[in-house]
Amino acid sequence: MAREAARSGRDLGELRPRRIIGFMCIILEWQDPGILLPRLPRKIASGHFLKDGSKAEFKENDLGVLVRIPQSAVDEYDTILVLEMAR
Repeated sequence: MAREAARSGRDLGELRPRRIIGFMCIILEWQDPGILLPRLPRKIASGHFLKDGSKAEFKENDLGVLVRIPQSAVDEYDTILVLEMAR
């Protein structure tokens, strides 16, 4: 694909993803007000919960990423956290 872009004279930046998004499904009946995720390969730019679109509060440190889960974001079946990674 990159070769085709180079031959056509297109900017290779067009082929790069604009965002990197990860989805995290938090276990059914999660009781804690937060979850510690392992360290991720990139910094997190933003996050939100799929249920209501509320913004995720998180802190990154040497141990990983601590995400606060507000009760309003908890779904009765699956709580889905959407994380957008920094470029």
